[in-house]
Amino acid sequence: MNRTKANKKGSLCLLFEVRAMVPDHPDCWFFRVLPGGWLKHVALAMLLLLQTTGPGMGGDDFKEYPVEEATRAFLEHPEVFYDSAQQQALCLAILKGDLAAVEQACAEGASVTAEGRHGVTPLFWSYLSGRLRVFEFLLLRGANPDVPVVLPRGLRIDDHVFRFRAGDSVFYMSAKNRLSEKWLRTLLQHAKPRQWVHPDGGGDLLHAFFENRSGGVSQTAETLDQLIRFGLDPDLQGSDGATPLHAAIRGRHYSLASRLLRAGASAACYDRDHQQVIHAVAARYRNMQSSFRQFPDEQVRWEASPEKREWEELIGLLRERGFRLKDALLDLEQADDAGDVSGYLLNRRLQRQDRFCCGTGRQLQEQLGDTVEELPPQ
Repeated sequence: MNRTKANKKGSLCLLFEVRAMVPDHPDCWFFRVLPGGWLKHVALAMLLLLQTTGPGMGGDDFKEYPVEEATRAFLEHPEVFYDSAQQQALCLAILKGDLAAVEQACAEGASVTAEGRHGVTPLFWSYLSGRLRVFEFLLLRGANPDVPVVLPRGLRIDDHVFRFRAGDSVFYMSAKNRLSEKWLRTLLQHAKPRQWVHPDGGGDLLHAFFENRSGGVSQTAETLDQLIRFGLDPDLQGSDGATPLHAAIRGRHYSLASRLLRAGASAACYDRDHQQVIHAVAARYRNMQSSFRQFPDEQVRWEASPEKREWEELIGLLRERGFRLKDALLDLEQADDAGDVSGYLLNRRLQRQDRFCCGTGRQLQEQLGDTVEELPPQ
């Protein structure tokens, strides 16, 4: 393709994006008043800006990555999920990242909201294809990011990037993406606040956000703040009873855990093992002390690290809320001595005013009924 044709194609693709952002674009005053030549120059100027800054403009961490072979083989066969020729054409246009072809497929009857077999959607297709501009285009056209996907056995998605598991929605997958938070930020920008709970694990976007990203990009305070503003329940518990605060501490995200506490997350919630977040802190403290005894240089590094300051800030916030590290260390020590950690911690829990806190607490209260006496105020 020569340069003139390439520029025309690029301008057309961008024009579709501009039109998608303007409500009822065929009758909008912008398209009625602005002469065609002006619109062309505006589109070319915006295209130049995109080409200069890339999809991750503004210092974002987004970079397109190659689609893994098994995932590409999956994406090249939309007929597995859609009978409609128009929907198949839309999926293949999405895979190529061709906005003009995407628009053409929609004009010919394809729907951006159509659910194929197993919960597959065009938005899911664009996410797996790594096509962020198409992804945003579909969102602007009303694509639903909350549809759970349950693929049949034998269809595989690249686990390195997406870590797909049955029941994941596009929203949930984007929150645990190892290589970029741009997908999640884009969704948070366009979606309406609501609480989406995973049909299998019971967690939400905050739980997914704190999943291990070993070898990828680290979780950022900016994206966490977006999630908090989105109105998610900071105390929602997954199937193991862990809250996002538990997950943050177990993942050693101490500054983010402090951010959750300041945003109103409760430190009183118990997981299925009757442990509160202070016990997760205590377990981490014991592991650190063991490591320092074996590797003294590690303690020297720790003492000079920003991580230690973040740790101390977290310890202070928990102490202000009545949860002291030394008490939790004693709890774990006595539980070990008793030989029944879960049983010991359950007995400890039943002696506390906060024993019925959060979701697992309400379940415990239903199980025990009237067998637990009221405790005097502590």
